[in-house]
Amino acid sequence: MVFLRPPSTNFIFDEQEALLGNPYLHESSAFLDALKVDFWGRAPARTIGSYRPLPNLLWWPLRATLKWNTPWFFCWLNLLFHAGAATLLALSVEKIAQRTRYEARFGRLLVWGLGFWFVLNACSTEAVCSAVGLADILLGFFTAAQLFVLLTWTEQAGKLGDVAAVGLCGAAMYLGLLSKETMLASIVWIPLATILCAPRAWKRDRVFMSAVGTLVAGVAVILGFVHMRVRFFPAEATEISSFVRGDPSGGAFAVFFEWFRQPKMPVDPLNNPLLGASTSDQWATGCRLFLEQLVQIFFPWGLCADHSFPRTRVASWGAFEVTGALTLLGLVGLGLEGVRRRWVRGASTIRWTFGAGGALLFICGYLPISNLLVLLPSVRGDRLLYVPVLGAAFLLAAPILGLRAQVEQLSQRGRRVVQALLLAYLCFHGLSARLHALNYNSDIAFWRATSRGNPASAKSHLNLGVMVGARGDERARLRHSLEAVRLAPEWPMGQVYLGDVYCRLGDIESAWPHYAKGFSDSPNSRTLIALGLQCLWEKEGFKAHRSALLNLAAAHPDTWLDYLVTELVVHGHKHGGVPKKYRPRKYNGRASLK
Repeated sequence: MVFLRPPSTNFIFDEQEALLGNPYLHESSAFLDALKVDFWGRAPARTIGSYRPLPNLLWWPLRATLKWNTPWFFCWLNLLFHAGAATLLALSVEKIAQRTRYEARFGRLLVWGLGFWFVLNACSTEAVCSAVGLADILLGFFTAAQLFVLLTWTEQAGKLGDVAAVGLCGAAMYLGLLSKETMLASIVWIPLATILCAPRAWKRDRVFMSAVGTLVAGVAVILGFVHMRVRFFPAEATEISSFVRGDPSGGAFAVFFEWFRQPKMPVDPLNNPLLGASTSDQWATGCRLFLEQLVQIFFPWGLCADHSFPRTRVASWGAFEVTGALTLLGLVGLGLEGVRRRWVRGASTIRWTFGAGGALLFICGYLPISNLLVLLPSVRGDRLLYVPVLGAAFLLAAPILGLRAQVEQLSQRGRRVVQALLLAYLCFHGLSARLHALNYNSDIAFWRATSRGNPASAKSHLNLGVMVGARGDERARLRHSLEAVRLAPEWPMGQVYLGDVYCRLGDIESAWPHYAKGFSDSPNSRTLIALGLQCLWEKEGFKAHRSALLNLAAAHPDTWLDYLVTELVVHGHKHGGVPKKYRPRKYNGRASLK
């Protein structure tokens, strides 16, 4: 209930493309057609790189509810799977706690406390409140399922056989890969967690073979997933050099991703400023982001749903960045030391199991989205932190267990103070989560909240302008569009959208310089060019700038600019401007059925 959006909510940010603009949900598609399209319902030729069929399969039965123009029904899937992930987390904590001599009352408090902390963690607001966050929640759900299977398998009673346990871990990994590609990290953390969680009764050879079994299952799952994706979704692979630094022909990551054939992803330095940074600055900025986001997980002061430029800037090495790097290395060392202790001593204490296990899960969940190893199309959003929050819940258990002995030595009043502080901390997360969730009541509330950053991103201001403009306030749209261009003057979308505002206001002469710059800087952006040309046609500004448009088109032959300007010259009167099939989808408009 903390994260529930009102039924009157509208489509926010990526929900517009994922739900309203998703051809799979609006055309007469068969259920299994989800295997042939990307996350946005696009065919391989038009993909932007996210192959995640499971969210679409879960959305398909709910597509009839889109006639009410609300994503409310879709958001219930997020709530249910978030509850499922939290339940699996609590059951896993219980299994670890049962291996100790702690009294039942303390064990129950630990289980419920960590479960509530994960449920109420305000850093997960974007994942839980936004329908698009379903992919991240499914990733967390199947990761938690793997952990639960692993702990059930390694219990003294042995409720699961080796083959069944390895098979279930592999099945969870496969479903996770169908949800989001970053499930690849399971191939690293599950074998290590198998060693860490193995009970004292297991001899070293069985521990080793169990870890090898999960590793082999992971390799088989990845092979099967890549084969299935290449067969059903033969998209153009992205250039390795666009997201892996160094010589694309060498290096373990480059070789792996060349084989993995990740579908082509967008390269936009505004969404991810690190795409144009040096390797040193990439690591410095990544370490800075890591420290900021680690603090955000435990103390989520404000909504951080947009990290685009200039909200995130490329940083050089300094005290903050070095602290982030040392903290990151410390967590890696904690996880590996826990595995080493189990391997050498034959068993781990509960504190080491929680601390090292949480560190392994946190690091393996964070590194794929950290931009340290692989550059992503975006550094935006708290929803990417869903799996690291899962690992942080286990990390939190270690200091609680360490402080327990000291708390027991306090007076009754002192213990009550400690209990009150812990309860206040949970309430802080719950209140923060609810306050953050209120920002998802509407698109205006969301973009207004993200534009309050210091500095706010250009994308936040531009989108806020679009939202208020859709409600008839063109002057407010102009104000926010001007701010977006001031923050990112070289951004083609900002220039074209600012030109569009002037055009809608009837000021063609003010619009033209921005249109010209945006068209020239991005001549192959079909939607931007169609947007500008259509407004020029409707506001009768095309004739006045016909020669200049033809010159721009001639300077960029064989581009969308060239094609659409020619179309307008030859067939403009026939189509009423740009042909309808090329015009951008209107605000809150559905995908074309043709």
